[in-house]
Amino acid sequence: MNNRLSLIAAVLIAAVISIASFRESWDGLLRWDVAGYYSYLPATFIYDDIKHEKSEVWDALWKKYEISPSQYQFHEIENRTSKVDQYPAGMSVMYSPAFAIGHIMADEKDGFSSAYRNAIGLWSVLIAAVGIFFLRKILLYFFNDGLSALVLLLICGATNYYIQITMGLLTPHNYLFTLYAIYLWNVIRWFETKSFSNMIGLSIALGLACLSRPTEIIALLIPLFWTGNAKAVILELWNERRTQLITAFSILLGIGALQFTYWKITTGHFLFMSYANPAEGLDFLYPHTLDFLFSFRKGWLIYTPLAWIAMLAFIPLFKNRMNVRWSLLLFFLINIYVISSWSNWWYAQSYSQRPMVQSLPVMAILLGFALQWIWRLKAAKWPLTIVTVLVSVLTVFQSWQYKEGILDQWRMTKEYYFAVFGKAEKPEGADELLMVARPFDGSQEVFDKEKYKSLETLSFAQLMPEELDSTILVNGQEYKVDALFPEHPYTKAIGRKFKEYTDKDHLWLTIEADVFFGETSKPEELLLVASAEHSGKAYGYRTYALADSSYKPGEWNTIRVNYLTPEMRIRKDLLRNFLWYRGQGKVYCKDIRITPFERTK
Repeated sequence: MNNRLSLIAAVLIAAVISIASFRESWDGLLRWDVAGYYSYLPATFIYDDIKHEKSEVWDALWKKYEISPSQYQFHEIENRTSKVDQYPAGMSVMYSPAFAIGHIMADEKDGFSSAYRNAIGLWSVLIAAVGIFFLRKILLYFFNDGLSALVLLLICGATNYYIQITMGLLTPHNYLFTLYAIYLWNVIRWFETKSFSNMIGLSIALGLACLSRPTEIIALLIPLFWTGNAKAVILELWNERRTQLITAFSILLGIGALQFTYWKITTGHFLFMSYANPAEGLDFLYPHTLDFLFSFRKGWLIYTPLAWIAMLAFIPLFKNRMNVRWSLLLFFLINIYVISSWSNWWYAQSYSQRPMVQSLPVMAILLGFALQWIWRLKAAKWPLTIVTVLVSVLTVFQSWQYKEGILDQWRMTKEYYFAVFGKAEKPEGADELLMVARPFDGSQEVFDKEKYKSLETLSFAQLMPEELDSTILVNGQEYKVDALFPEHPYTKAIGRKFKEYTDKDHLWLTIEADVFFGETSKPEELLLVASAEHSGKAYGYRTYALADSSYKPGEWNTIRVNYLTPEMRIRKDLLRNFLWYRGQGKVYCKDIRITPFERTK
């Protein structure tokens, strides 16, 4: 209570976050990814269907509450009737107190009605407030009251924290921010007191963080290197505080057992890679670190420029040989490397890089040291202070632009960024500067050819003439063809690496297939397939059939479609196109042609 400035700052931030969160619509709180994080609770306690086998129940819920166009949150398991939740169970554990209250209060006890949404929404506001007050405790450990108050205001107001919390209240980033603050505080206290209670506190916080996002295990680097000597910390735990070490390990294992047990029940395995979508995943050999940090699409250092100021902290930390320097540096670098190795490095709809929100308590410590150092300088003091103010004002303004729809949620480009820079309204025609729009259902099949140039056409007949090993007569003329029938249902695929086509971010492919149907074949059973392929697994998968109205019996028919390439996981992934016949009788293919179109404007 003696540190009144930081207390006022914390109360003010908690109040603003609460009011702003209440002003957002809560109708969609349990939709999209959050539904996957949350569904463990209604599946277990309402529907007795942890294996997700009652498809009619889930279909009805997804339709009634418009949760998402498909149930992408769950994946079928080969040779089993169960489905596995793509998302870890940690968030459901943390939602559970509010779920219980919502269930008691609900008239419609289906797990998704307004009582559940309101209870979990209020609980999430409380979680945010707890994180803010724990961050204050951390800052007061390192800095005086005034500096702690300033850092609190900057971290919560001049980064992407405000946008992410108020517009993504139930997302893991809100809860993980608080867990990191609790974790850091218990780390600090443990090194001061070696208290058993602090060891339990940091173990629970770390366990819940890892149960929500397994990659948060890198937070172990913080206490290991807190004194600058990881070996000494490990030896002390093993030789002098082995009971605490065993307790911490038991807590982590016990929390982790929740996920292992779930996987065993649903998949038959204690360990399972639940992200079955080949378009997403960690690729440590192909990190997107430069884009993650500097891209105008979502670059953290572009949209959270205060991070540049925070990184100046490493100058005094290493110059003065402060013990925590290695702890903060290693976590900072490895954390960025890990989260930028996710193939979907822009993390869908968000302002700046949303996975950096949970590590903002670490950045707050760095920012405090940086400001402390800046104010001790002579010549550079005022220029750096002015820069700090300017980048903070810029972030606040751009956060407003984002909420107003002036900054796009995921299609930003350098050209568009500067077209709307500093503007309170979107200039006419600015949308033309955005990245290509990709509908969620992949339905888009029309594009403006005036903005594209055609590249070299690939022809099946020219690339693989040996595959045309049959001949047929059509209207008295002989053609070399590839015959498709039940024992040979596929043509060979025309495959080429995306990077061999273009250095742009997308292509349109116009795909044409010339086919002739035998007397007993069914045109609707022939599909033209287009997809991308990563490590032998398809994504961006689309199939196209010949339109009934255009079918001409006894003649050559042409299937013609436009295909927009998906967000490529890596640029060397293959684009593949082929024909697939699923019926009886025979279908004959004389050629497949692919014409790529590359954007010029």
